[in-house]
Amino acid sequence: MDKTKVKPYLLFAGIGLIVLIPLVNIIYNSIKDKRLYEEGLKINAIIKDKDRSRNPRTRTFNYAVTLDYKDGNGKSHIEELQVDYETYRANQVGKTIEILIDKENPTSITLVDAAKFYDTEERVVSPKDLKDFYDSQDKEYILSKLNKISIGWIIQESDSNTFMNEKRKSFIKLTGDSITYFGNLQYREEIKQYLKGLKTSGYGKFDPGYLTDIPFAKYPEPRQKSRGPRMFDKYQYDDYELLYFNQVDYSLKNWVILSARKIPNKP
Repeated sequence: MDKTKVKPYLLFAGIGLIVLIPLVNIIYNSIKDKRLYEEGLKINAIIKDKDRSRNPRTRTFNYAVTLDYKDGNGKSHIEELQVDYETYRANQVGKTIEILIDKENPTSITLVDAAKFYDTEERVVSPKDLKDFYDSQDKEYILSKLNKISIGWIIQESDSNTFMNEKRKSFIKLTGDSITYFGNLQYREEIKQYLKGLKTSGYGKFDPGYLTDIPFAKYPEPRQKSRGPRMFDKYQYDDYELLYFNQVDYSLKNWVILSARKIPNKP
């Protein structure tokens, strides 16, 4: 056999395998996820470890989390699951997350996609939502709408004017003259997208101090004073004035804050 004729075939076969293997994995994972969403058992898992590795062939990074969980029979399992970058970044070691497991093969798992599983939008509260909530003042209506936006909202037991979502590290306070959203810093870009295109009505500096009244977290008061003045931006949305700024809590973690106040009618 002419070896010079064999080499091109081997080259094409190798290229075919490179293309085919990822495609097979995609199809397999799609079928697995479909089965888990239809027949799987939803349980909680704890993130025990995170791993990032570089793929020398594609020069990209692969991300994975190691999960500790118990199946329906109470048997413990520790499994590694490949995830995307956003999931890897947003979830820290020690955090409890929801997963779906195969009842017959509990090592077959996938993360719960809240939007898909609960049929929610899984997004950040928008200026339109804040306006709607303040105009309504109906707390049951607000709670119902919030849980269509993202799952996990409840009314704080000790303060019926506070709505909280510990899973998303967000809460909302309804007061006499305003409604304010407090969110994890990771939602900053989403909020900025909402504000893009709105009419800017001003900006400046002020010192909001520390954010202390967090319904699902308590931190010891730091020795140092707050970092001083912070920038704020004002926007106008219909008959509401929006105030957007960042604030730190006692752990020095930043929060994004969007407050809406109805503009009084001019006489």
